[in-house]
Amino acid sequence: MENNENKHTPELNESNSARRMRLLGETPSEDIHLKSDSEVKGKLWDNIWYRHKWAIIFGSIALVMFIILGFTLCGDEPQDMNIMYVGPEYVLHKVEDMTGDLTLICDDYDQNGEIKINFATLIHQSPEQREEFAKNSPDKLITQEANRESLGQFELQTMSGELVIYLIDPYLYDLRLKGSGACVPVNEILGYEISPDLLYDSGAVKFSKTDFAIYFDNFDVLPADTLMCVVKTVNTDDELLENSKDFFKSIIEFEIQ
Repeated sequence: MENNENKHTPELNESNSARRMRLLGETPSEDIHLKSDSEVKGKLWDNIWYRHKWAIIFGSIALVMFIILGFTLCGDEPQDMNIMYVGPEYVLHKVEDMTGDLTLICDDYDQNGEIKINFATLIHQSPEQREEFAKNSPDKLITQEANRESLGQFELQTMSGELVIYLIDPYLYDLRLKGSGACVPVNEILGYEISPDLLYDSGAVKFSKTDFAIYFDNFDVLPADTLMCVVKTVNTDDELLENSKDFFKSIIEFEIQ
């Protein structure tokens, strides 16, 4: 009778591995529980990466670009004015000359006795422009990845409100700004109506048709259809906006003597 009872005790029925764990003071249930948690966590992160990996990748790229551009625009030296060219052409080699021309009509807005203008550039090419470059000027064609990243950088920059005046390609203007309400109406900036020949639409002017662009030939490097506009977002500083509108007006009202 006693032997039959012993046959049914846990010690006699357990496996060798379970007996070893019991003797070592380990708890099988706890080990299984911990292993299960680890597997669940692993699958959770795997699923997040599988479902959202492109959003994570492009979000990370956009964040890095935004930080880099922020450091570029917010350097140690104060700037009286910020302006950006966004279009299909590489114009960096003429930035210093164009900046010098713009300085001639820019006020000392920060009143520190020195006029400084930050002229930023960003290359973005429309599908049609890319086809044209591929056929006739392959050296001007940027990669698809760079083109995609520049569009994201432009969108981040307009949202930041740190930059107000844009010299911009019509394709990108129509794609992102036209009808968005982001551009301050030209007639509102000037306080009067201008010639329809100079106006692209209510929010932008044809920069190459201004006397300023005609007189200073350094701007010939910009495509002839480049537009100029003032972009306002909820993050735009009021003083920066007013100064930018004043500078925009100075460009429009420049006259060849």
